[in-house]
Amino acid sequence: MVPLDFADATGDVRLEHPLAPGIGPGTFDLERLTLAKVSGLWRLEATFAAPVTSLDDVRAARDRLVTMLPQTIDVYLDTVPDAGHIAALPGRGFRVPAGEAWDRVLVASSIQDLNEDDVVHALRVTASGRRLIATFPGDAVPGTVRGMLAVVLATSPTGEGRVRAVGHAGDCRVWDDDRCRLEGDGPPVLDALALDVRVDRPLSLTYATGARPKVSGTPVVFQRGTLLSAAPVLPSEIAKGRLATVLDAAGEALGTAIVLNVVGDTAAMEVVGKSPIEGAHTVVFAAAGER
Repeated sequence: MVPLDFADATGDVRLEHPLAPGIGPGTFDLERLTLAKVSGLWRLEATFAAPVTSLDDVRAARDRLVTMLPQTIDVYLDTVPDAGHIAALPGRGFRVPAGEAWDRVLVASSIQDLNEDDVVHALRVTASGRRLIATFPGDAVPGTVRGMLAVVLATSPTGEGRVRAVGHAGDCRVWDDDRCRLEGDGPPVLDALALDVRVDRPLSLTYATGARPKVSGTPVVFQRGTLLSAAPVLPSEIAKGRLATVLDAAGEALGTAIVLNVVGDTAAMEVVGKSPIEGAHTVVFAAAGER
């Protein structure tokens, strides 16, 4: 596989993490990310705007202190067409479009508590100047990478998925999730190799060809507020609880919907999120079993 090398705009961190010892401006500002195979192992290097500094004696449990890096990096990979997951890992709070489903995610974190399908944890995570360096097993990437999405999160010793949530900021001097959150709106993604991170909108992957996969969707035949319906569908294939990505006429992902019921050849759905979406044109259903 050709090594991946992506530059990221500086100063585009979308959430605010309160300053604390070891946490200053630029801590979560990703400038460059590379992924390449070196001596049989996959090596990820993430360069930040500020030096990567470890945090010592962080309490992860009543009787457990840990040393950790403040950044957690997820790299979602699409290597298999028309298969995979659209929901990100626990605590991340976002989804990807159904046509861009990921089938492998590399997680570079000092705390490895996730036990999810298709997750590969780094064998080792270290800091060198402004770089976070993580090594993964040689079989971590199962094939040719079609598309990828890298997100930067704040490591949490106790939070869901071991990443910090969005909410009232509070006092970060003790790195306590109950007292210290990220300030902002939407998913707890501080920085990303993505065009845009918006509330209730799927995050698109980046594809080497520059063009995202073209998928054939089911036309939306009715929309009112957060309710919509699409037809024709096969009742034997679409059932209550199935997720779908809502697209506009240009194929841009507008949001995620969940099937409420299927009557005849029509699926009734409700948009997931706080507000209605406008311009729904087609829906693309996620793989069976994806919630």
